[in-house]
Parts: sequence; C-alpha cells; structure tokens
Amino acid sequence: MAIGRPPIPLDGCDAFASLQRSATSARSIEREENAVAASSDNYREQAERCEAEAAAADLTLVRERNLRSAATWHALANRQFKSEQARAVKEQLADAVRAQCLE
Repeated sequence: MAIGRPPIPLDGCDAFASLQRSATSARSIEREENAVAASSDNYREQAERCEAEAAAADLTLVRERNLRSAATWHALANRQFKSEQARAVKEQLADAVRAQCLE
C-alpha cells in the first residue's frame, strides 16, 4: 500500500481525461446511455460548465486546466455535430431509395 496523499476527486471538467484513462470502463456502458451522452448538445453543455469553472477559478493552473477541458469538449461537440448531420443525410437518402423501390 502506497503512502501519500489520497486521490483527488475529479470534477466535471476532468471527465474527458478520466475517460481516456479508463477506456475499458467506458466500454461497459450500455449503447443506449452512450447515445444519450454522445450528443453534441451534451458536449456543449459540458464545455460551458468548464468555462464557468475556469472563470470562477482562483488558481491559474486550475483555470488553464478547465479552459483546456472546455476546448476539448467543444472539439468533441463539433465532431459529434458533423456525425449527426452526416447520419441524417444518410437516413434521408436511404428513405428516398426505399420510397423509389416501393413505387
């Protein structure tokens, strides 16, 4: 057993780093929960929380960490938004093909 400081609990802005470290834990989450969590709106909300925490932070390192987290959440939101748009276009094309086949 290592002697030292107890682990520091992660705040919401450290969630991204936590997910990177525990990819196996992320895989255990059911698909339905992933679909809800992986929406661009949820990513943007998380980015806004990190930005608010950065604005309220007294320590420079905490502020910088929260700003980095916010930037990452914004990048994830943009990427997810593009995926959502591409999926919608793909579904529209599939519906059009189905409609032509049924005629």
